[in-house]
Amino acid sequence: QPAAPSSGQNHAPATRTRHRMVCVEDVAAQIVAPLARATPAEPTPVLVVVLDGCGLSSFGELAGQFAELGYRELVTTGDDGTPSPRWSGVAALPTVTEVSRASLLAGRLDQGNQDHERRAFERCEPLCIDGRPGVLFHQNRLLGPAGVALAPEVTAALAGSGPAVVGVVVNTIDDHLKRGTFPDELRLDDLTALVPLLETARTHGRTVVVTADHGHVLAQPDDGGTGSFQGGGTGGERWRHADRAPEPAEVLLRGDRVVLGGTAGVLAPWDDDFRYGAKAGGYHGGATPEEVLVPVAVFAPAGLDPRPGWEHAA
Repeated sequence: QPAAPSSGQNHAPATRTRHRMVCVEDVAAQIVAPLARATPAEPTPVLVVVLDGCGLSSFGELAGQFAELGYRELVTTGDDGTPSPRWSGVAALPTVTEVSRASLLAGRLDQGNQDHERRAFERCEPLCIDGRPGVLFHQNRLLGPAGVALAPEVTAALAGSGPAVVGVVVNTIDDHLKRGTFPDELRLDDLTALVPLLETARTHGRTVVVTADHGHVLAQPDDGGTGSFQGGGTGGERWRHADRAPEPAEVLLRGDRVVLGGTAGVLAPWDDDFRYGAKAGGYHGGATPEEVLVPVAVFAPAGLDPRPGWEHAA
């Protein structure tokens, strides 16, 4: 709640910040499909970019760079006709790739590997536009042969004759977590194949939805130490099956959106200085906002009119 102004001071009226939140499993139906179907006469082509491991703070370093590639950000129009804030996504739990990325790409709570994700994306009903299912490319299928930026099948999919919805997964940020090789500032140029993807999408008038499956926490402390370690139990680097009571740095998670752990749920740390696995540059799977909240941002090629219900961000 905003604080009440002190007596005798001339304050502008306090207003509540409006947040646009969407569960990752609903991004396909609530964000991507309406954009692709925005024009009744013909589908509007969309490129969905999944930046694996990209939380809100990482995306904050990247957001302003899309203008350098000829894009303008779009935001939804509120009920009162004014622009709303950028959307944010809420990861499926625990915040691991096999759960949250699978759910994002399937358009429902799900779990699976890359092959499962490709099949689920193609079967995702909201993304089947004019009878043509969406197509998904993981990072290992994006790059072309020597001297060619993108694989021929990726270029063909992004062209005007391709499906209305094309999805790509870029793993660069998640790879940094494993190696501890984060640069001082993230650049779009650093993310595998992303610049040629965006340039090709712009050429063909594709609106771009940039999102992620989960965020991450960096190794703590800043000098590269291991942080607090707790062994025992089964699970991942930042979550455990709930076979005991939570410790002070943990929370118990269970319910419809907790995909692993069965009816008992999972234990996950709310503290970023905590791990269950081997030392790495960063981690995910826990319950911190850095891991749970992800961007859901929309960019359109400059000069392209916003879709109905959307407008250019200030």
